[in-house]
Amino acid sequence: MRTILIVIFLVLISTVAFAQQAAPSGSVFGLVSDRSAHLVANAPIEARNVDTGAKFHVDSGAMGLYRLSALPPGDYELSISIIGAGSFVQKRITVTESSPVRLDIIVPLG
Repeated sequence: MRTILIVIFLVLISTVAFAQQAAPSGSVFGLVSDRSAHLVANAPIEARNVDTGAKFHVDSGAMGLYRLSALPPGDYELSISIIGAGSFVQKRITVTESSPVRLDIIVPLG
């Protein structure tokens, strides 16, 4: 009886793990710079799903690169707001599971 319960438990765990891996997702990536082409590190980036309101956050890296991964397919609005420096909003970004979306961002710093 104990062996059967262990087998059932392992089957349930593997089914849940497979379902999580099989969920469709996409990504948005790019480079953040200012008008003078200087890279912007640690810029807070937010992607908001227009239909569900779900928000996803990431900061640009030391070289200005960012990647928002594991986004459910749908339409997004991407925004950056740097206090005292400027902001950027891009609407109507369609994320699909078939290919990543590249979006380079130029923030109006200075």
